[in-house]
Amino acid sequence: ASDAVYRADTGKFADTAMTGLALLAFLGAGHTHTDSGPYASTLKRGIDYLCQQQFPSGDLSGQGQIGNQPTVRYSRMYSHGIAGIALAESYAMTQDPMLIDPIRSAVGYTLKAMNPKTGGWRYDFSSDDPGDTSQFGWQAMLLSSANISRACVLEGSHRVLLQRFLDSVSTGSAGGLAVYRNLTPLSRPSIQQATAPMTAEALAMRSMLGLPMSAQAIQEAHQLLLSQLPGSGESNFYFWYYGTLALHQTGSNRNVWKRWNEAMKKELTGTQVPSGEFAGSWDPRCVWGGHGGRIYTTALGCMCLEVYYRYLPLYQP
Repeated sequence: ASDAVYRADTGKFADTAMTGLALLAFLGAGHTHTDSGPYASTLKRGIDYLCQQQFPSGDLSGQGQIGNQPTVRYSRMYSHGIAGIALAESYAMTQDPMLIDPIRSAVGYTLKAMNPKTGGWRYDFSSDDPGDTSQFGWQAMLLSSANISRACVLEGSHRVLLQRFLDSVSTGSAGGLAVYRNLTPLSRPSIQQATAPMTAEALAMRSMLGLPMSAQAIQEAHQLLLSQLPGSGESNFYFWYYGTLALHQTGSNRNVWKRWNEAMKKELTGTQVPSGEFAGSWDPRCVWGGHGGRIYTTALGCMCLEVYYRYLPLYQP
């Protein structure tokens, strides 16, 4: 509750973000809006809703999130990125031509919002702020997904900027750790600022974008993530999702993925609501759970357990 008050009820109107996460959970299990399965109409309604909520600028943050009050300011760019990924992955799996224009428009908005010097994103469209790693992950995944599906091509100049941002938030003896923000991007941030969630997100993005990383840097990141396995400390579905993505992509050779996955499966299956009206969901008693609610925790919980299905084109090696 105190977190929600501090963040001015951020997430209260983030309907396109929650719709996007729910869609990704279905897509991650192999369901699409064009198949003959039991969830096709559910997915179709979600996709139609996102397209209806898109502004002419390409912004997918939703027409209920207008203005600069903190409640919507902190969640707008997140909502845009997450909704965009859902549309791009839907297109990658179905090749539904109706989705090409909304995706291209969304990518255009993301690229215009990118800091042209640092390659980062922050809360506000096209600001001078160097950006933060948390925001970066969702926007970079949108660009990567649109590129994989061939809805849009990720230009070399933009790829250079993405690497520049990741380099600017990297720290540690081998450069394998990452910080949330670096306000002086020309100098390396201190190792004390590094966190496991941001290290996981940066590692996942480097792997997904095919950016170079030394074996020592990967090992340094792995050590930090394995020191905070699911089940130890406070529940953090956001961290677990990016940790799962990062370690599934980079941890297969060192038994790292096995250790993470076993801890995660034990924690998630042990805390899933077993009965009653919320059966199958996860209670939003976790970091950021008060902002995203039950849909947020349940979608991310599903996505953690689905990564190795590899239905989402974004997760393909």
